[in-house]
Formats: sequence, structure tokens, C-alpha cells
Amino acid sequence: MEIVQSRFQNVFSRLYVMMVHIFWYVVIGIPASIFFSTSIDIIFFIKISLAFTSLFIIYLWLLHPEPSKKIVMNENGFDYYDYQMKREVDWRGFKGYKITKSIPYRVIIELETQENIEFSYYTFSSNQREMLFDLFKKKQS
Repeated sequence: MEIVQSRFQNVFSRLYVMMVHIFWYVVIGIPASIFFSTSIDIIFFIKISLAFTSLFIIYLWLLHPEPSKKIVMNENGFDYYDYQMKREVDWRGFKGYKITKSIPYRVIIELETQENIEFSYYTFSSNQREMLFDLFKKKQS
């Protein structure tokens, strides 16, 4: 089984993370500016963030049409691809997975002998996530 991130999902995932970061900036920035009696031009930083994110998304869309993330399942484990980086995971080293409770939501694949694998919750479509989580639940038991 192979789970491949679509171009749309790549852009949507990045846009989601960017919007959450802007949200946290506003939530923390406004009370901090009131408490410290300083002037923070939040609109300026939001415009800059949107501009850079938009340019980066256009760059990805035009110059990198291939999927950025992919998970390929096999009998012994799975291979996780993040752009050109490949991580091989054996089912014996798989401890489980969890989804963070704070936004931006992230999926963390917990491994015994390697560094955990993390990616945005919206990296894959809802159907792909469902398939992935079902398989992980079976292997976790």
C-alpha cells in the first residue's frame, strides 16, 4: 500500500500551518503589546507572512510538482519519504502514533530506536489518514 500526498494537500497543509502561526502571533502579540505598553504592527507582520508563504507555495506548485511526502507500506514495516529523504521503519521498532492536542495538529509516529517521525495532520487527505491510522492501530495491538 502506498499513501502519497497530492499537490493540493501539500499546499493546503502548508497554508493551514501558516494560518495557525499567524493566529498564535495575534493571540500572543496583542496581550503582550498591551501588557508591555508597546506598539506592535500586527497587520504588517501578517501581510509579510502571507506574502512569503504565498510566494513559497507558488514556488512549490510550479517547480516541484512531485509529492513531498509519501508512506509506502510493506510486510516488514514502512518507508517514509519526505521529499528526497527516505526513512525505513521496521514494525518491531514501531511503538505507536499520536496526534497532538494543540494546533497546528501534528501526527507523531513514535519509534523505539530512531527519532520520531512528525508531519502535519493535514499532510494526507482524510481517506488516506483513515487508512494510515487503521493500519497503525492494527500494528500497535
